[in-house]
Amino acid sequence: MLANPSAVLLKGWRMKQRAKSATWLAAAVLFVASCQGGGGKTIGERWFEALNRRDRGGLARLLSPSAAYLDPASPRPLSGQAFLGALEIIWRQWPQQEYIVRRVVQQGHVIAVEWQARQSDAGGRTVRLAGVTVMTESGGRLIDVRNYYSQVPTFTTAERGALAPRE
Repeated sequence: MLANPSAVLLKGWRMKQRAKSATWLAAAVLFVASCQGGGGKTIGERWFEALNRRDRGGLARLLSPSAAYLDPASPRPLSGQAFLGALEIIWRQWPQQEYIVRRVVQQGHVIAVEWQARQSDAGGRTVRLAGVTVMTESGGRLIDVRNYYSQVPTFTTAERGALAPRE
């Protein structure tokens, strides 16, 4: 007895569709992995890992030579050795500092990283910050890094009271 020709054709078509889907899925995974580099992590995640390790060389390797770094605590954009020097000052002021990456969103060459930081100064004062860093990547290196966060948590309770609106 011969099999139903329609069923045989349908089964063959389904197998081809599964093969095509598997091929597209594999291509998509390879594409995403090639965009991320560094063991499947985005350049944004590797940036924060290097910050947590206080890896000056690792950060320098992630930045293009002409990269601009902007931060609310800095009066002007920094680049190159000025940026790395500023990091040394920050690390001395905050000997314990840890960033926790909450979310990474990448669209094309722009990466947004939502993070929380906990840092303690030499006197033991602990400050928690929440912020977002927006980065632009080109050729596997960062050409622009911009931090956005509120500086209010760095104030003491008395300082915050002094900033409150007066009636």
